Amino acid sequence: PSASAGGVAGEKGEATSKKPEKPKVSVAVQNCIKRLENAKEGKCDLKMLLLCDVRITEYDVAQLTPVVKASTFLRSLSLFGSGITAAGARQLASALSSHESLTMLDLGNNALGPKGVEDVTNALLHNSTLLNIGMASTDMQDAGATHIAHVLRMNASLTEVYLNSNSITEVGARELAGSLMYND
Repeated sequence: PSASAGGVAGEKGEATSKKPEKPKVSVAVQNCIKRLENAKEGKCDLKMLLLCDVRITEYDVAQLTPVVKASTFLRSLSLFGSGITAAGARQLASALSSHESLTMLDLGNNALGPKGVEDVTNALLHNSTLLNIGMASTDMQDAGATHIAHVLRMNASLTEVYLNSNSITEVGARELAGSLMYND
């Protein structure tokens, strides 16, 4: 058989196309989803989910997000160093805006950039249960610091925000300092 633009030609010369493989959920995320579902059914007591330094894909985040959103018992979620990008942050944000039990979220050491930080902070404008958020080493820069400052002005429930190692200059620091007089 010879190769053609439509795939590999069969014995009679017709083109056959291979279906692209469906992305697979990583084993770590599969296990987390199963644990969250078991907890929802009352089969175990789960309040904290840690996926620190476990590389997850955007597809993994897409599969995990609705389960996290439905997990009304979950208090802490750490995805520190999990390889989450701005696109993954956008997906997670959909679960954050209406989540009523999550009090701690750590997205530190992920390449969220200013856009990913913006998506997460927009969700936090509607969340009054989150008390602390880790955003260290997310490459937020001054634009991300401005988004965090806006949330701090509007959301008084946040009491701890970790922003170290983000290349924030004096401009971003001024924005953050100015927001603190609104958040006591």
